[in-house]
Amino acid sequence: MKRIIIFLAVLTFSTAKAQIKKTGLNTKVKIHKVNQGVKIKNIKDLSIKELAAKNIPLVSITEEQRNARPLTSWKIEPNRPKDNWLSVKSFYGWLRSDTWRIESIPFREGSQSVRWIPGWLDLNFRQSKGIEYRLKVKIQGSYHRGKSLYVQLDEMAGRYPVNPDGTIHVVWTSTLSSHIGVISIGRLLSNDYPQGFPQTVVEYVSIDKI
Repeated sequence: MKRIIIFLAVLTFSTAKAQIKKTGLNTKVKIHKVNQGVKIKNIKDLSIKELAAKNIPLVSITEEQRNARPLTSWKIEPNRPKDNWLSVKSFYGWLRSDTWRIESIPFREGSQSVRWIPGWLDLNFRQSKGIEYRLKVKIQGSYHRGKSLYVQLDEMAGRYPVNPDGTIHVVWTSTLSSHIGVISIGRLLSNDYPQGFPQTVVEYVSIDKI
């Protein structure tokens, strides 16, 4: 299937297989004080099996963090990929007007073997030192018991449980002055599918300053 490169400046919506790229931003960042998680370098180079073998821990946040009233919020959707400091950096999968459908990426090794790499929805977010932020991702679906989602902030990766309403939350505090950080949303997992589902369907992403 022919792949189409779609630039954010001329974003169009279709059900064609799409890959979005946006370059030219300084994305070198160190994000610390994430609630647990594990440091993994070059996570985007790992195959689905290699990623599953890392045993990335399940991370939770407190009820106080989950329910904290936001001071400022940013929200993006497939038909609105930029909201001030928050924007889509890159994406692999199916782009529709109401969802991002994150898929795995096939890489052929030799004449027979295919190595599958998890797809990611990468975001740019401008952050300020000493501020606590809360990421919220809305997953499409009706049954979420036992499911979790890979999320990576810089080199800190974690699996975050999907709530009954289909949302996941990540809370962190940046330790650097104003900078652009990269947030990666990856593969949806469950107890029955430890290597992940074929697609991760995302309806929207928001970040709150709390």
